[in-house]
Amino acid sequence: RFLFAMIGLLIILSTLIALSYLQGPRVRHTVLADDPNTGYQTLQLEFNQPVKPIEPHAIQITPQADFTATTNTATVTIQFRHRLLSNTQYRLAIAQIASASTQQTTAASHHFDTPPAQLYYLKHRDLTETKTEFYATQATDAIVQMNLATKHEKTLYQAAQIVEYAVVGSRIVVHTMNDAKISELHQVDTKNGTVSPLPLPGKGTVSRLRAMDDGTVGYLFAKAESKEKTTNLIVHDIAAQRHHTILGLNAQPLPVYDWRPVSRGAAVVVRTRGDDVLLVDPTGKHAMQPLGQAAALGDVSYNGKNIIMMKTGEGYFALNLENSKKSPITHQQGNDVISLAASLHTHSGYAMEVTSVNQQHILQRQTILTYPAKRVIHQTPPPAYTTNITVSPNDQYTAIEQKSTADSSTKTHIIDNKTGHIVHTLDGKAVVWL
Repeated sequence: RFLFAMIGLLIILSTLIALSYLQGPRVRHTVLADDPNTGYQTLQLEFNQPVKPIEPHAIQITPQADFTATTNTATVTIQFRHRLLSNTQYRLAIAQIASASTQQTTAASHHFDTPPAQLYYLKHRDLTETKTEFYATQATDAIVQMNLATKHEKTLYQAAQIVEYAVVGSRIVVHTMNDAKISELHQVDTKNGTVSPLPLPGKGTVSRLRAMDDGTVGYLFAKAESKEKTTNLIVHDIAAQRHHTILGLNAQPLPVYDWRPVSRGAAVVVRTRGDDVLLVDPTGKHAMQPLGQAAALGDVSYNGKNIIMMKTGEGYFALNLENSKKSPITHQQGNDVISLAASLHTHSGYAMEVTSVNQQHILQRQTILTYPAKRVIHQTPPPAYTTNITVSPNDQYTAIEQKSTADSSTKTHIIDNKTGHIVHTLDGKAVVWL
């Protein structure tokens, strides 16, 4: 009886599978994941049977998103060309899906949810809050991870004096200063919390610590015994546990005053003597390329193709690293002056900090977005002033870092770019979007 029952069950199951197959292609499973090569997302649709190639024009996604689509037997992979909105439900519709083996065609609809925005920031302990020398010595800084939807925070690392940090894949490289005012670097594994030191080229001072790719950081380094305090750019391969100094044309360490990684670490833009700006291959295999002059280097677009610079007398401009085309960043209104600028990432445009004096001779500071039309998303009342602006990779939020002249405290406002509302205010600075 048991054998007959099993045979009957198998027949029923086979019949259902056959009927399902004949009814045409259906979505059986979906996976939304980050593409480590581009930093964007991919959506994989697995069908119950092989399908004929689906062209991108047959796929409709709401909210609107740019993408490409490839078909491989029963799997359709949608590769998005920019970061999707966080904490958002997307709807996908395919008008016609044809089976690769039968004449059946069907339509499909599917929805998927993107995860909430996540960010890191540096929280400085306010020593003015400590009442005794004992508690002052116990005060620590912290690197904190926050879920922007739930506002839940998790402390990843604490130290007495954290200067800066860089996010390198699942690790954080932290720059701290010891009691002797000598820099130290540590790497923190965010998965298991283990901390290990990163050796420096010697005793000295680190500055401009930045991530280059998922395994490399760069930083400026000045040796403690150097009278000139010349800073050189050090590239540190964490996995290989080795570092090297960027050299100039004379095979001597190149003096570097500021730098930015571009193209996911494949190149670096450096500002050296005389405000000269160079595009440098960190491996040294390709010759340096002059990019002109700038008094300051700014934000790099998420795709690594454009960098913002500032030149005395010219103001801010964006330089396309592929064709060397300069695009002035302007805000022509009265006596307004652009004091900071950051790139938007999914559209052509900028977030700008604009300073002006109104008719009552009162200083005004405003943060302006230029896309889709110029609009004010935040006004900064005195005595605060903006020290940094960073836009999330999907252009959904802007982090406005502000310092108060009254008590030297630093806070960061997270602004919803669509509504202009403050989503949250962080008691810290140095936001890094994940």
